[in-house]
Amino acid sequence: MLPISVHWPRGEADSGDAALRRAVLRREIAHPVVNDGSGRLRQAFKVGSRPTIIALSSDGSELGRRSGALDRAALRALAGAAAASPAPPLRLSLERDQEKP
Repeated sequence: MLPISVHWPRGEADSGDAALRRAVLRREIAHPVVNDGSGRLRQAFKVGSRPTIIALSSDGSELGRRSGALDRAALRALAGAAAASPAPPLRLSLERDQEKP
């Protein structure tokens, strides 16, 4: 299972890639984060509230979804759905591993 966060800017101040990069590094986020400044991902996955967690299979089909306040049981259920749909590992490069500007 690979968590990927989708950043949904709240305003102009946090909409740019540089601001997002600083936040990811400051918070020591250790998984990929996508900047959805255009809203295309939100629209494609019909996300209307924060937080929303969607478990996807390796072919992109939705396995489960939770919106709003999340508890451990809900996260375990989504993780179980994702684990039941194994996929080959992805090789990713995180911002924290990149050269600092």
